[in-house]
Parts: sequence; structure tokens; C-alpha cells
Amino acid sequence: MGLGGVSLVVGGLVGGFLLRRKKIKAKKPSTPSGSANTEGVATSPGSASSVGSVGAGAGAGANHGAQASSSQSSAPAPAPASAPAATGGSALLAQMKARRAAQSSSAKKSSSNLKAKPVFVLYASQTGTCREIAKNLAAEASTKGFQAKALDMREVNFDNLSVATHPVLVLVTSSTGDGDPPDNAAKLYTKVRKKRPASEKPFAGIKYTSLGLGDSNYTRFMHVPRQFNKKFADLGAESFYKSVEADEVDGIEPIIEAWTEDLWGALTFVVTGEKPAGAGDAAAAAAAALPAVAAPWPAQLPCVKWLSGTEHDTCLSTEAKAPARDAIQYRDPKGMYSPDEPFFVTAPITCRYLTAGGVKGVNGRKVMHVELDVAGSGIRYNPGDAVGVSPENDPSLVDSVLSRLGLNADATFMCEGIPHVPCPCSVRHVFSHCVDISGALKKSLVRSLAPFCKKAEERSRMAHLASKDGAKDFEKHVANHDGLLQILTAFPSCAPPLACLLDALPPLAPRLYSLTSAMCDDGERLSAALSVVEYAAKDGTSRRGVASTWLERVASASSSSSSPSGAIGVHLRKSAGFRPPVDVVGSSVIMVGPGTGVAPYRGFLKERKFALTSASADATRGDWMLFFGCRHPEEDYLYREEFEKHAADGTLTKLVTAFSRVDGQPKSYVQHRLKELGKDVNAALARGASIFVCGDGAGMAKDVRAAFADIMVTHGEMTGGEAEMALQKMVSDGRYVTEVWCDEAHDD
Repeated sequence: MGLGGVSLVVGGLVGGFLLRRKKIKAKKPSTPSGSANTEGVATSPGSASSVGSVGAGAGAGANHGAQASSSQSSAPAPAPASAPAATGGSALLAQMKARRAAQSSSAKKSSSNLKAKPVFVLYASQTGTCREIAKNLAAEASTKGFQAKALDMREVNFDNLSVATHPVLVLVTSSTGDGDPPDNAAKLYTKVRKKRPASEKPFAGIKYTSLGLGDSNYTRFMHVPRQFNKKFADLGAESFYKSVEADEVDGIEPIIEAWTEDLWGALTFVVTGEKPAGAGDAAAAAAAALPAVAAPWPAQLPCVKWLSGTEHDTCLSTEAKAPARDAIQYRDPKGMYSPDEPFFVTAPITCRYLTAGGVKGVNGRKVMHVELDVAGSGIRYNPGDAVGVSPENDPSLVDSVLSRLGLNADATFMCEGIPHVPCPCSVRHVFSHCVDISGALKKSLVRSLAPFCKKAEERSRMAHLASKDGAKDFEKHVANHDGLLQILTAFPSCAPPLACLLDALPPLAPRLYSLTSAMCDDGERLSAALSVVEYAAKDGTSRRGVASTWLERVASASSSSSSPSGAIGVHLRKSAGFRPPVDVVGSSVIMVGPGTGVAPYRGFLKERKFALTSASADATRGDWMLFFGCRHPEEDYLYREEFEKHAADGTLTKLVTAFSRVDGQPKSYVQHRLKELGKDVNAALARGASIFVCGDGAGMAKDVRAAFADIMVTHGEMTGGEAEMALQKMVSDGRYVTEVWCDEAHDD
């Protein structure tokens, strides 16, 4: 990776943020009874070699194993990156003892106070950004002497939230969709918003602050972060530091960095009750008040206990039959399923390719129309809703990762306290179904892996990449590399134990796809259009999307056999605002959707056509305009035949296309076509038309909004400021609605 010559100490490197833009959101572990080995012991049934321990380089793994077997508490700090490879845990303890001896008595008192009152960083995260921020915050807090831990909101029981259990909280939250809570926060979100007497203050005494992430393109901007902030205060919690909101439109990094810089002084005061000296510079004061301590890795490692005998056999037998019959037969009486309790589609799925070239695709692009039969589920949906699909990792990638780690795929273990890992579980199951091993690499993962490099040079180089000083190198060498296997290949001596990976790897989250169906026409069949993601990364290696390529494999198996190809867990994500107007006949609508962004409009138009067939002859009919863009009309014009029929029969008033890769013609995008038809667009807006924008949020959404502002100035006799205010009012009124996501070429 070209980063030789770096000699840095792990303890001073944790922290800082380098977040990939989202382009468009405790129970103490215990060892179960039995004779199974505990992770960290030199010989483990889970490894072909001694993967259970770090080996003769870091020492932390073996030390953790010894401690876990007795107290099952947090792991000791790892050896500094500059330590010789053979020093092990004894040298680490000596360094820590010398460091403690050098501290002043006031520093010792401050350290003791900090560790006496724990700090929990709770995160509500759909896409992983909030999780990454929370992990980094907790790690940086640990380097400053706080007893800090990042917690998934699924790990928090509302009834157990109190000043006794969670005295200091930092909330890192976001919305998903148009103001919905992320899946991992849904249960807690419902609990805190439940109506109760104003006098009921279960959170009295809790000190908290919050960081909210959002996108002002959405109608219900910051809805979930603001609700969490307000409800925690209503329930008696007291703010100890300013809460902030970071808007994706403006860029979140500067806001987060500024907020974090002053957080430590406020956190020091609320934990110790002592104001740091030199309050004019909170960050410097906080640093001066805290002792220099080695960074624990991590604050608490989960305890892994390997299984054998009957427990082992039973676990493998149960997984072989998964999902269980009870799960497959589960029916929610309201048709409301979730990632934890999905509806399992067992009927063969059907698919067809919407792009030229069929299974081979064309010019590196392949889009597939998929239909899922949910008959008997009770699911009732509207156009604009999304279907969530729980995917599986590529079996070949899983095999490669396990081979690199030296892990036995059939080994089984117990590990409590990680919400997305079942207990008990096999190694293959956890890497196939539970953790994301192909997603973009995050600093928190790199930081967690660093202490487990046996070679000091690799250890220091990896630690540098995870540090604030290494931000540029991380962006250059790591940020565009996807997946665990890539980082393990780049650092051959890195041998993390399973406990490290379970703690550091993000959960394998369900993928959401906008529905292209409408119940009035398709009944109990959910359909979606998805890009099958396969591309070459900057390092020259091939990348494949998790869910899209998995669904393609399942669909291919279904089409070649009359028997079901396995159960697919699905759930419905209801849309709060991205849906057709109630009056689909008389209203006017402008729809903008390049690429697969056009998918939900297929359902919109199905519903409008159905309504038009029963409308009276004298009913007022609004104007419906669709702006669709793709590369070439003969390559990736999705649902072309259907949209052209809608234009011919009057369901669509205008069908406007933009093509960017036609030989002999200039590139044309949807924003260009909007401005070309600016007079008609402005007239529709004057009649009260609603705007829907769906697709890539990295550039398209901004360009389209700028085009509408330009149209208002050019044809609506507004100034630039007036046009922006008018658009913002449309957003607030629910007349300018967006559904955006990251670049399709690099994610699914």
C-alpha cells in the first residue's frame, strides 16, 4: 500500500473521521456452561491453526482469553504498534505500569472518576454511517480515559434505561426513507414515542447529547434525530452538550469534526464533575485534564465459546434446516413484517432482464426485473413503498475469507451480546448470513484489526491508516477497497480472532428496493428493478454487489427448476411521502427518474391508469409528465414498451427521454430536458403540480433541483433567492419529494 516507514503507537491514533459520503442512514457477554474452549486459548476447534490467539506478536488475544475465562470482562490494551513482535502481554503490562507511575496524583484522580461513570454511544443506523461514527467516538473516548462503549440500539431495553445503568449517553441517529427510523432503532423509537403522563420521567438523571444525520432533500428532514432528542428530554434526560445536525447536502464531515472537538471538555465535566482548566479551549482543556493512557482494544470484546459434542451437532443440524418451519409459517396479522421476523417467500421467483444482452448485460450494465409471490402474507402495499430483502454473502467469497483466516467453517460457538449474531452459531453461518464482509472498508474495522498484525511494521501501518493523521492515506489506499478479504490480503500477518471480527464487522443489512408494482394490477406480487452490481474497483479487482448478485443466482436457479430454490426473507418498508397524490386523476405530477430511479413510477402509472378507467368523462384530468434518462434507447431504456403505451393512451401527458451515449449526439440528461421544456414545466408547477425525484443522490438530485430553480427564474419571473424559497416550501408542503440513493455502479 506504499506506506512504509511509519512508526506510530496505536494508543495515540484512534479517532478522527473519514466518512464515505452516503450518496443517495448491554448485556454483558457470558460464557455458557459446558466443556467448550474459550476464544483466545492457543488451540481452538474453530481454527485450522491458532487463530483463536493473536500469536507471538500482539499478546492481546491470549491475554483476553485468560481474562475472559475468569471474569469475562473487557480485554486489556494491545501492545503498542512500535513494540517488538515478541514482547507479548508482559511488555505491555510493564509499559502500562510505567505510564501509570509517571502520572500525577490529580491525573490518577481524574482517570478514576472517568472510569467510574460509563459513557454509552447509542446509534441508529441503516446504511452504516452512524455506526461508524459511534464506533469512532467510543474509541476516541477510550483513548482519553473514558469508560466508553458503542451500542447498537437493538442492545438497549427501554425498561432498563436509567441513570443507574446508562448515566451518560451520546446519541448518533439518522432517518431512513422519508423520516422512518432505521431498522436497528425501530423498537426503541416506538417505545420512547409512546404516549405517557408528562410526570413520568424514567430517564431522570441521565445526561445526554445528540448528533443527527439527514438529507434536506427529504420532506421529513431530521425527523428521527429530532424525535429522539425531544423525547429523551421529555422523559427526563438532561442535555450536557449542544446537539447538532449534519446535512448531507452541505457535507457532514466539517460539522461532525467541529462538534467532536468541543465534546471532550463537556464530557469530562459531566463524568467527573470537574471543570477542566482553561475553559476557553475546551478541547485543549480536556486533553490536559486526562491522563495519557493506552487505548483499550476494544472497550469490551465479546466472549466466544467454542462448542463440541451434542451442542455442536445440534447447532449444525438446526442451521441445515433453516429457516425453521415455524418461521416459514409465521404470519403477521397486520401483514407488517420486519428484518427480524420476515415473511419467507418460498414460491419460485421470476425475473427478466430489462437491459440488452440478457445475462451478460451491455457496456457493464445489467438491470433485472424481479417478482416475488407474497400470497397469503397479508402484505398490503402502495406505489412508492419498498421491499426489503435479507441477502446472503457470496459462498465463494465466504470460503476465501475463512481460508485466509484459517477458520473451520463447520466449527460452532456461543457468543452473546451481539444482536445480529444468533446463539449458538456456526462459523459458516455467521460469515454467510450475519456480517458484511464485502462492504466498503471503514476506519473502525481497520483500527480494530491493527493490534492483531504479528509484524510490527504492518501493525503500525494499519494503525496509521485508522488515525486522523492517516486520513489522506486511508482515502487513497483503503476507502475505495471493498471487503474484509482485501484488507487481510494487504496485511498478511493480520490474524484477528473471531471475537474481534464479530465486534468490528457491520451486520449484513437487508437491501431495500423501490416497488414497481401496484396491488390494483399485480395483486400479491411484489416486483422491483435492480441493478446487478458487477464492476472493476480502482485496484483492478472485481467487485460484486451482495443482494443483487445473490438474487440473480436465486432467480437463475428458480428458472431452471420447477421446485422452490429456498426461502427468501422479505419485509415491507412503507413510504411516508414518496407515493402518488390521493387524487391520481385530477392532480398534476412531474416525475424525474433516470436509470432504475424510474422503477417506482411504473407502480404510480399502474394506479393512475386503473383510476382513469373508472373516472367519469367530465372528471378533471391533471398533467402527468415523466422525465426518464439512460445511456442508449436500445440498451437500457427500462420498461420502454409500458411507458410508451401509457403515453399513447393518455395515462402520461408527456414522456420525455434523455440519452447520454448515442453516437453522433450530444450527451443529454434529465436536467437538460427539464430546462428545454421549461415553459411547460413552469405551467404545470403554477397549476400545483407535485415533483417526484428518484435515483442517484450524488449528483443527479442536485442538478435536477438546480434545473427547477432555473425554470422558475426563467419562466416564473422569480429571483434566484425567491426560486430557492419556493422550492423549499414545496419540500415542506410535501410537493417536492425525493427518494435517492448512492451511485448504482458501486452499491446495491
